[in-house]
Amino acid sequence: MTTIIISVLYLTLELGLALRVYALYRGSRLVLTIILVSAVGKIQFDLTLRSFELTLADYRADHSINIMADMQYYPSINPYPSNWHIKGCFYPAIPNFAKANHTNTVPAILFVLMCIKCYSYRPLCDIPMLLRIWRDGAAYYFVIFVTLFICTLSQYVNSEMLAIVAAIWIGPIYSYSGAHLLLSVRALAAERQRIWVLTPEISENLPDISVSGTLDEEQLSPISEVYELAHPLRTRAASLARTIDTEYGNNISQRQTWMQHWDALPTISRIST
Repeated sequence: MTTIIISVLYLTLELGLALRVYALYRGSRLVLTIILVSAVGKIQFDLTLRSFELTLADYRADHSINIMADMQYYPSINPYPSNWHIKGCFYPAIPNFAKANHTNTVPAILFVLMCIKCYSYRPLCDIPMLLRIWRDGAAYYFVIFVTLFICTLSQYVNSEMLAIVAAIWIGPIYSYSGAHLLLSVRALAAERQRIWVLTPEISENLPDISVSGTLDEEQLSPISEVYELAHPLRTRAASLARTIDTEYGNNISQRQTWMQHWDALPTISRIST
């Protein structure tokens, strides 16, 4: 039961981290496909390598046993000799490929995607790389990546104590990184909302800019349209070549005249009088 609860906790936190990366890429289908494939593969990998409780006679042992390793593991389990005063079995060594139950596939992919976005985000080109990584929350992905990498390596070291101590830190690291990442996203959203409130006209009239720093062509509008949103122009009649005939008086001869409409009528009335 404890294993199931921990697995659900890890899956929930990884889902939150994946949603953060998905939102950062503005709903890219390619990124969504990569995340889904890695998540499904990770779940299948965990189900295959997840530890379970094995009880034989009065001896209880918890081992990370790969289901595919049954053929080479169970035949090697031998009971104690019958003349011994204790009951139990000799357990063989766990297969090496069954120790990779902390492989950080999903966190590694999320960390790489996060670093790519931090590096390619054009508005932050003048900001140092370390500050970019800390600002966008990539540092928390890095902490999770390093922690799971150490846990994976510790399984192959001949020190059971090191493996246990390293595995204990997975839960706190996930909780700390996930919580601080969500708080960081919330702080950025609040700061952006404050800027929008302080500059409503600029925020409303500027075209939408994607996270990658490029303009979205579908949402672009002509410069004149953007200007008219902020400063509506007064409608005026166009300058056309018109013929002034005797309709306005006999004193005006027929001729082609270039003039504005609002200048024509006062001139005609002044000449007529």
